[in-house]
Amino acid sequence: MKIPRSGFLTGTVDRLDENDFRQNNPRYSSENLTSNRDRFASLMALAEKLAITPAQLALTWLLHQGNDIFPIPVTRKPDRIDENIGSLEVKLDADTLDYINEIAKPGVAQGGTLVAMEEKCKRARVQS
Repeated sequence: MKIPRSGFLTGTVDRLDENDFRQNNPRYSSENLTSNRDRFASLMALAEKLAITPAQLALTWLLHQGNDIFPIPVTRKPDRIDENIGSLEVKLDADTLDYINEIAKPGVAQGGTLVAMEEKCKRARVQS
């Protein structure tokens, strides 16, 4: 499962500025943005219920996926480092993990990925 990022988990993306790099991501296009933001609202509600941040929920979920999974969180803000470290203290029970897996099944986000878009562009260049 791919963890949504770049604003979906924070619920802070209502629209993108003209120069926002996510303008090129199909999941952030006007027709997909609202749907994808709303789709993950239940994850935000779960994080609130657990008294953790949505980012901590995502990292904690990753940490519960096996000993061969190593999340690599990236941040520009020093206070987010402590937040990310806090996810190490969170334990999720089997029912909660099942609930998350149901909500965030692979492929539920609307719009293609940047990788798919890049492949499409490469094929178009080869054909021309």
